Amino acid sequence: LSSQFRRELSEIRQYPSWLVFLLFMAWSIFTLQRIQLDSEESRSKVVAEAHEKLNGAGGELLSRIACELHGQPADLYSRAFSPGIQEYIEARTLLHYIENRSLISRCACNTLVNSSIEGHRREKEQAPVCAFSIPINDYVLGVADVGGELMRLAVNNASGGNRDAPFQICGFIRSLYEELVLLENVFQGKGLHQKVNTMRDTLTKLESACYALKIRGAEVPGRMIGDLFQSKGGANRTEET
Repeated sequence: LSSQFRRELSEIRQYPSWLVFLLFMAWSIFTLQRIQLDSEESRSKVVAEAHEKLNGAGGELLSRIACELHGQPADLYSRAFSPGIQEYIEARTLLHYIENRSLISRCACNTLVNSSIEGHRREKEQAPVCAFSIPINDYVLGVADVGGELMRLAVNNASGGNRDAPFQICGFIRSLYEELVLLENVFQGKGLHQKVNTMRDTLTKLESACYALKIRGAEVPGRMIGDLFQSKGGANRTEET
């Protein structure tokens, strides 16, 4: 990790693990929003930076959570760390989509989590801890949160001149939404219904913007594509009210 990154990390260690987790995962997501999907140079540089944050700071924070849960039933304390884990899954889902154009599995998330924990504890010469398993509810809720970040990624890429990205991202969000709707009636937990509704609204806005881009794309200069997406989102909000 860079010296500046280490200093910033040490300054906020005084806060609870889950809050620090939220801050760093939000930072990682913000980093990924700078990517232009059609630029290999931009993508490789930002992806490497995101991996550094998720594996470095994420490994330390996950290690702290794993230590606190060592020998304890994780279900009893899930409310203390679930928000951070869901944010982690959201960041991993966004990063995996950027790299592979697909959904990351829970198994792959568990592998990455435990690899980060082991790497951090080996670096600090600390004793290993039991393997940490992402709760299925946190995985589903984390994936359900990624729609808004994908929407922002679509807008940023369209504004940068990549007019194919919004259509690809729209198709991926639509697939996610269709799968999550099927889970609503069998999901053992709270919060999924609201997240699915939010994803539906995001999908509606993105579909409307993609339709306008397809029909009027030749008339709109590249620098104004982002305004086209925002105006469509605003029109949808007006219709809903």
